[in-house]
This record gives sequence, structure tokens and C-alpha cells, in this order.
Amino acid sequence: METLANGLADITQLIWDAAPAPKLWTKLKSVSNSAEPDSETKVISSILNLRLRAPLDWKEYIEATSVLESILQSDPASLYTQSDF
Repeated sequence: METLANGLADITQLIWDAAPAPKLWTKLKSVSNSAEPDSETKVISSILNLRLRAPLDWKEYIEATSVLESILQSDPASLYTQSDF
């Protein structure tokens, strides 16, 4: 979403006050010697990636991968498991 917003801000020349990139991303970009894609390519790729993720069952994905979810599932009072997704 951040990449999509940044690309759209560049294309429309609107001011987008993006959050600073995590230090790891900054380090990875400095090591990478590949060219940065243009804004239009970023927008297109972001939209295509979102469309690919649309059919994903997010509840199932989060329950299977989230460390926090597994901690909350072990709630001794079982209040978390009774709550809505």
C-alpha cells in the first residue's frame, strides 16, 4: 500500500507524507544495484499484487502465521476465541 501511495503521489504530483522506510529496507536498497522502477510501474505492480491477494482467506492466513494470534488463542478464559474476527 505504501508503494502504491508513493507511486500515485509521484504521478499526480500530490504531497504524500510517507512514513520513513525501515532501516532494513534502506540497507537493502543501498546494497542492491538494480534500477528503481518508475512510478507508473510501481502503481501497476502494486495493483496487480493486491488483486492476487484478494482471494486469500485472511482469517485462515492470520491464524496460521501470526505469533500474536497463537498467544491470544491460548487465553485461559477463552474470551479471545469467542470474539469476532
